[in-house]
Amino acid sequence: AHPSNAVVAVTDPSRGITTEDTLRALDLAQRVEIPQGRRLIDVRVKEYIVDGQMGIADPIGTNGMRLEVNALLITAAVQHLQSIQRAVNGADIDLENIILEPIASGEAVLTADERDAGVAVLDIGGGTADLAVYQEGSVAHVAILPVGGDHFDSDLAYGINITPREAEHLKIKIGSVTRENLLSEKFFEISKQHGERRETIPIKIISEIIYLRAEEIFRLVRKNLQEAGLQNRIPSGLVLTGGTSLLEGITDLASSVLSMRTRIGYPQFVSGLTEELRSPVYATSIGLVQLGATEYGTKHPVRDNGAVGTALLTAKNWGLAFLRWITR
Repeated sequence: AHPSNAVVAVTDPSRGITTEDTLRALDLAQRVEIPQGRRLIDVRVKEYIVDGQMGIADPIGTNGMRLEVNALLITAAVQHLQSIQRAVNGADIDLENIILEPIASGEAVLTADERDAGVAVLDIGGGTADLAVYQEGSVAHVAILPVGGDHFDSDLAYGINITPREAEHLKIKIGSVTRENLLSEKFFEISKQHGERRETIPIKIISEIIYLRAEEIFRLVRKNLQEAGLQNRIPSGLVLTGGTSLLEGITDLASSVLSMRTRIGYPQFVSGLTEELRSPVYATSIGLVQLGATEYGTKHPVRDNGAVGTALLTAKNWGLAFLRWITR
């Protein structure tokens, strides 16, 4: 992510700031040199400034002569975007927009009060841990950390000599970073060599392996926040999503390393979710459904409020039906 700033003169100060003025400012903010091999995928407005007055979320209709925008430009590697494009097209689906994972997750799990006060959402996916920080209602910082849930599986596979698939099953079944498990004298029986051989492993060994990798993730988050000057500016704390957030004791570990309160982000604000979908595992997917429904309503406005509600409900229901299908 790259911060960008742009200033434009208001076209007609007597009429107030118009949508066209804000679009000109945003267009100018995007006219920066993008590093080779990367492409701009999203622009997030942090604030507008009108004649020196800062912190304006929506300047349209405001009287002023000078409009300034502070924005966050989000880029992605072209080769990764092309891979996504091929995968989506291969499923006979048209790709209309790309949203960064923690922003989609934030849509599903964060409250408006948290966004306004200052909050961080960390989505621990398979290959990466994706961080987004909100300040005054807007995305102020994003980062992709090169460690994720798959690394837990690799560590376990290497540490106790099992396959990554068996390691993932073990992580899901008894994965824990609690003090109780770290000090446990109990053993857990695992299968090796595709179930042909059984072996008992100390639970504390399994927990120690998981603990070290989880601690590394949170140390990377802490370092990233410190470098961005945000470590002490997140009063609402950290919200964890993704399958790894279900590890027992992970919120206590995050709170200890980051010195901030931490909670698990369960999808909310959407009716009709089954218990299976009401999980941090599906936070990103549900956030995408919500964002897609909102975008559909913006692109296809109708005057009748009931029709608007029906259109948004249809978009959301289609997305939720798809989620239920893929989790069968």
